[in-house]
Amino acid sequence: MKVAKEAYALIIPTILIIIVFSLLKIVVVSIIVFIFLCFTIYFFRDPERKFSDEQGSIISPADGKIVTLDEVDAPDNPLPNPPPSSGGGKGGGKKMKRVGIFMSIFDVHINRSPFQGTINFLKYNKGKFLNALNDKSSEKNENNIIGIDIGGETIFVKQIAGIIARRIVCRVKIGDKIQKGERLGMIKFGSRVEVYLPINARIVIKSDNNVKAGETVIGYIS
Repeated sequence: MKVAKEAYALIIPTILIIIVFSLLKIVVVSIIVFIFLCFTIYFFRDPERKFSDEQGSIISPADGKIVTLDEVDAPDNPLPNPPPSSGGGKGGGKKMKRVGIFMSIFDVHINRSPFQGTINFLKYNKGKFLNALNDKSSEKNENNIIGIDIGGETIFVKQIAGIIARRIVCRVKIGDKIQKGERLGMIKFGSRVEVYLPINARIVIKSDNNVKAGETVIGYIS
């Protein structure tokens, strides 16, 4: 089973600790640390994913359960406000469709690109660590916003820390070309991911549906 590269900073020291306590014949501690090692390997698993690349299809950026389906302003209004004719929302912000996904500690935590394009925006925001099931976590929690230019239009993936998650990993930088399903990063130990799509996108999943990153089609762009 493939393991995310971010795991090795935990796995290697843990193995060394197990060896030391085993040599010292401190069995109970060795067993406890071994259990932690097994959980770490399980949590950081990074399976390969395949998807049917239908024209205009948008795939899920995260494993988990759909908890939010609504229309909101673009996150933080990071790009120039559109002209009135483009359907700008409150305060001149551009309205987009938002799909929110909750990842439990048992889900694969690798985040993937929902569509092919070029990374044109990155913004990290400090914040709180509310329960990721709480809608307020989208605005108040620590988060990282990734903008992807898909050809004259930008979609966003928002990585949001949760009550347990304290580390957001982003593997991309401005100017990177990215393919649909390619790894964007991960969030450690339970969290939430949101994808912001054009207002005319057709969403095909429903609330409480379970989805898989890089595999499940969540909608279509015309």
